[in-house]
Amino acid sequence: MKLVDSRRLTGPNLYGPCTGAVAQIELAPGECCDTIVQRWGAGLHEASQAMGWDAARTHVRVFESDDGVGGAVLMLEAGLDQLFAATEANEWALMQAGLTQDQCPDPLPVSLAAVVARASEEATKFRSLMVLVEAAQARGCPWMVDDERVTLGRGPGSCSYDPTGAPAPEAVRWSRFRSVPTVAVTGTNGKTTCARLVAAMLRASGHRGVGNTSTDGIFVDGTLVDAGDWAGAGGARELLRRPDVNFAVLETARGGLLRRGMGVFECDAALITNVDRDHMGDYGVYDVEAMAEAKGAITHAVSGDGAVVMCADSEALVEWAQRRPFEPRLIWYSVDGGHPLLRDHAAAGGEVWTVDEGWVVRQVGREKTRLVRLDEIPITIAGTATFNVANALGASALAATMGVKSAAVADALRRFGLDPNDNPARTQLWEVPLAAPGEEANAVPLLVDFAHNVAGVEALAPVLRAHEGPRVVCVGMAGDRSDRDLIALGRALRSFEPDTVVLREQPQYLRGRRLGEIPTLQPNSPVPPRGAIDVDAVLAAAGSRE
Repeated sequence: MKLVDSRRLTGPNLYGPCTGAVAQIELAPGECCDTIVQRWGAGLHEASQAMGWDAARTHVRVFESDDGVGGAVLMLEAGLDQLFAATEANEWALMQAGLTQDQCPDPLPVSLAAVVARASEEATKFRSLMVLVEAAQARGCPWMVDDERVTLGRGPGSCSYDPTGAPAPEAVRWSRFRSVPTVAVTGTNGKTTCARLVAAMLRASGHRGVGNTSTDGIFVDGTLVDAGDWAGAGGARELLRRPDVNFAVLETARGGLLRRGMGVFECDAALITNVDRDHMGDYGVYDVEAMAEAKGAITHAVSGDGAVVMCADSEALVEWAQRRPFEPRLIWYSVDGGHPLLRDHAAAGGEVWTVDEGWVVRQVGREKTRLVRLDEIPITIAGTATFNVANALGASALAATMGVKSAAVADALRRFGLDPNDNPARTQLWEVPLAAPGEEANAVPLLVDFAHNVAGVEALAPVLRAHEGPRVVCVGMAGDRSDRDLIALGRALRSFEPDTVVLREQPQYLRGRRLGEIPTLQPNSPVPPRGAIDVDAVLAAAGSRE
């Protein structure tokens, strides 16, 4: 047995709305997972009794990696004032199941007595925090907490305190705290586009102080205020603490959900765009069923009177949703107007979004409303970019749940993408001039997209095939994918029917691989070059235009 990872879950996560500690183990050949889990559970029972905690509530997820190595993720539920002790209790319990120090990346607890001492210190340290949080919950006041700050309220109606020295409830002026409408967006593909599009719809409806997080940064009213990957829990809290934010759209990435959970415990609505193979192997997720559960973690934060919007075209997402009950109302969307799930949902009085005779349509029960034609929506490229048709439907449904009128939704769809800064590097079609000044005009179309998995690459193929002439495909990929997934990406390039494939190294995204390793894993283009296009020059020209 090997301990791969041991960490805290500080928000709603794959296992539910609870916080806790999670340990991931890898099994040696011949080791019995059931025996280890049984001994781990017995160890936790002993540790919980010693610490004076309630009976341990646990979750176990067993998996097998692509190369046949078995493992498990073991989760122990714990309160905000128990998380550090819970990680140590998890590790101590695994020691009772046979884990040794040479099988761990960090030192293990020296004894159960040390774990008990840690629990006592932690409870004392965060006593004032727990009293304040309980008072906030009793008053229906939103709150957030991390290692540096506990925050009551959101946006301009918020105030932060030291979590180890939180004020007594009677010393707090509770009337000052307010919430702001908050929605979350996740999925394998389309997260950033949908989050940006929802923010644009909110602005089109007259909202000001619209903030959104993304893998590119934190934005307020379309202006970048903090660059970087802010699609995790920290980004959500950072945005919601800003006094200039009156409406929050949270792009919520898989990595953050698995590593720490969500940054907030409650939001008004959520959108899950799709579930497909990507980042397989991270945090013990090796199949799309587990990935659907991971993406679905955001639904634990949706209030009971809120809504969850999901794509019916994603088979793994539909199967996951049909296995669990939902308190929030469900809204389904599909690019297929005849999708049986949408038909049945609408027949039962539910809300669906789809395409009908080239129009974006909202249907509630039998009542249908046409909003805008596909050929008026720039990001769909006259309807050929089917994935952006789906993104338009999902974003529209989410915005509508938050009260955005159909006219504002349609207006945003007509405008979004006309400015290159609306959605940089996401399905942007350029006409790149290749002639020098004074020479006869000559240009080639250049499609730039952030596609980073097989589903994303294959979705681009119809857009590329719609253009005549030689097709040169230039691709680079980060190294934190399995060999299997990288090779699958190489094969997926054939769907472009390319004349030339250029495999580019990305030294800043090797992520554990050696320089030169990734291109050797991907198959070369089976078709020899038909033209003499300088791909580097084309990309440089596109960059200068942007």
